[in-house]
Amino acid sequence: MPDCVRLTMLPQELIKSEDAPPQLDTPRRAASIAIIYYCQEQKLPCSFKRTSTVFGIPKSTTSDVVATHRCRRLQHSDHHDPHGHPPRFTTSDAEAITTYIRDAPFHEKSDPWQDLAERAVVVKEYRHERGAQNIQWHPKYIQRRVTRHSGIKSHKAVTKEAHSPSQINQRKAYIDRYLTERPYARDWRNVLWWDELHWMTGPRYQLDIKREPG
Repeated sequence: MPDCVRLTMLPQELIKSEDAPPQLDTPRRAASIAIIYYCQEQKLPCSFKRTSTVFGIPKSTTSDVVATHRCRRLQHSDHHDPHGHPPRFTTSDAEAITTYIRDAPFHEKSDPWQDLAERAVVVKEYRHERGAQNIQWHPKYIQRRVTRHSGIKSHKAVTKEAHSPSQINQRKAYIDRYLTERPYARDWRNVLWWDELHWMTGPRYQLDIKREPG
């Protein structure tokens, strides 16, 4: 047999037919990362752009597959999932949410569990109709599964004062004017009230930060 065989027929997953049932995108994503890995090992030139053109998936999707090493199906497909079983919250879903939370900015870690899960491309059921919202798991269920997987849970944190230069100037002008009229220690509570009312900072405004214990 020859060492190299040239394929003249496309795989079934790459054949575009109107009569064929919708295919899951997992085989294409798995094939793309396999081809890139093979070319890297053999030191052959292979770009995300060429791979995306051959397999019919976006370049950003190929980059995401290579970075995360997870060949999940393309959740934003227009076709419904032909799998008959109901959607389940898997360990891969918990790991995807964990990875997203670890890489998210500090203030984004305080967002609701359902929002964080959807940004991590973990949704119970997608709705493709115009204006329809996706069906998501209950936030307590998401937290319980993620906590069981990685230990991440919600922790209370006081909102830090991160004022812009214009806000600092407004605060200083208000404080100087107010304390000139009422120069007493108890009047400082009104300065705190000013911060809470205008800038949403202080001990009354707490964030539920999702992080690991410790």
